[in-house]
Amino acid sequence: MIRKYLILGLCCWLLLGISSFSTAQEEIDLPQTFTSTDEDLTFNYPETWYAAEIQTEGIIFFGVSNNESLLTEEAMLNIKALRTDGTIPDEKFILTSGDFFMTVFTPHILQFFGRSFGIDVKAALEETADSFVQQAEETGDLTAISVSETRQFGDYDGIVLTGINEANAQTQTVIFLEMEDQLLMTIITTPLDEFDQHAETVYAVLGSASYTAPEKRTFTSASGVISFTYPGEWVTSEGVAGFNGVMFVGNSVEYNSLAMVEGTVLITLTEPGPEGAIVAPISNKFSDITAEDFAAQVAHAIKDENAEFSEVTETTIGGYPALQFTYINESQNKEGLALLLDVNNAPVTVTVEAYLGELTDWETIIADLVESITVNQE
Repeated sequence: MIRKYLILGLCCWLLLGISSFSTAQEEIDLPQTFTSTDEDLTFNYPETWYAAEIQTEGIIFFGVSNNESLLTEEAMLNIKALRTDGTIPDEKFILTSGDFFMTVFTPHILQFFGRSFGIDVKAALEETADSFVQQAEETGDLTAISVSETRQFGDYDGIVLTGINEANAQTQTVIFLEMEDQLLMTIITTPLDEFDQHAETVYAVLGSASYTAPEKRTFTSASGVISFTYPGEWVTSEGVAGFNGVMFVGNSVEYNSLAMVEGTVLITLTEPGPEGAIVAPISNKFSDITAEDFAAQVAHAIKDENAEFSEVTETTIGGYPALQFTYINESQNKEGLALLLDVNNAPVTVTVEAYLGELTDWETIIADLVESITVNQE
């Protein structure tokens, strides 16, 4: 009987040992940690991989690869094609057998590409997957597109899409990852049919990721003249249509759209002096600009013939004396607020556009942003 139990115990010990050995074999070692400069994004990755943060044309990209030479600004510029057509079809982006390149798009970066999502992340995952398939099919850059699987990445839900770029003989795998009511997107490019050899490691890396949007971000204009803070989940841009010194900030990237949609707000700021001449070309001193000058210049900049403008009044906002007026355009479902701030006698123009009836919803954020404005004209 004792012998029987000893044999049984030995068998159990062997089975446990084999089970532990199998688990150890399946576990993927990720000894290195990447943390973005703003500390929004972190993830772990293998010893033989490389990770980099590269800024190009005002957008920060996070690249991961087993080939360090791919982590360059040129490679990132190729990926920037996603901004216009949803794919990365640049034939100059060449991989050799065994290479892979992964780009990580945080929720904040996705807004630069017009991909802004609400709280219902699961619906956004499905909608984005369908949208990607449709865009890719329309451009013809990717073929044989499919939603290959819905799976777990650590504690996160995700959807994996695959497609073939025949022109470049590449497989492109797109992963949308739900991350605590945020959406993380990655694009992995490999030579044709080589994604599978990297798949489990990629999944492990994504499962280790975490993303936390800061409460506030700080923006400084290219000239260094003006800076301000804004909500961490919003996006900014400067120099749209060649207007240097004109800055946009908001929760929508549809800067060129005439009509607003519910829940969106767009704030435009202009620097004093020549850089901000689109709105206040008369003087770089607040005291030299009359209410009539201000109203005429803003109305000209808005170029909105259907807008109804209020009278210009004096006010104080964010601690700064200011001239202000409001306007409404029902045909475009929007209303606006125009401010000319006296920032130590430097005129800073702030215009706010919101969906009709929602301008007052943004009053606190507007006041906080205005209060944070600093001007350096040295």
